[in-house]
Amino acid sequence: MFVKASVKKGFGVVNQSLVIVAVLSLFGFVWNLINIYFTPRLQNPSIKVSAIMIAASLVFISLSIFLQAGTLGYVRDTLKQGHADLAAFISVGTRYYFRLLLVGIIITLTVMIFVLLGALFVALLKNIGIVIAVLIGLAAIYVILLMFFAPYAVVIGDEKAVASI
Repeated sequence: MFVKASVKKGFGVVNQSLVIVAVLSLFGFVWNLINIYFTPRLQNPSIKVSAIMIAASLVFISLSIFLQAGTLGYVRDTLKQGHADLAAFISVGTRYYFRLLLVGIIITLTVMIFVLLGALFVALLKNIGIVIAVLIGLAAIYVILLMFFAPYAVVIGDEKAVASI
């Protein structure tokens, strides 16, 4: 019965948040159009095309962090108070932006460390290194899956970036 009530409440929040759903859909649509346009040009990219895609990716990542923070805060406020408005979306997105950016940087660095460790063991130890690298990969998957809950802890629990991880 709990699952059914949760799903019903979730759809209720979505119905109250159609403007946010539209904004997120439009954002994804625009990003997909950019990718469709540049994908053929990335087969043999020029410096100009590469620079444009790097810049567009950085803008996309920056906006995605803001939208994630705003969405989580909007849903939180809707569930707690029964309603939320677009101003709450913007204020929460601004408030938690740098915390979520730091969480993303920490997750990226963690992934890079695990990848480098795995590659190092394979390069130095050959066959046994492959086994160690697979074990490191499994540990990495576990650690990174746990880290994916950090943005929720940042916004819902009002935690600092490191504490949320």
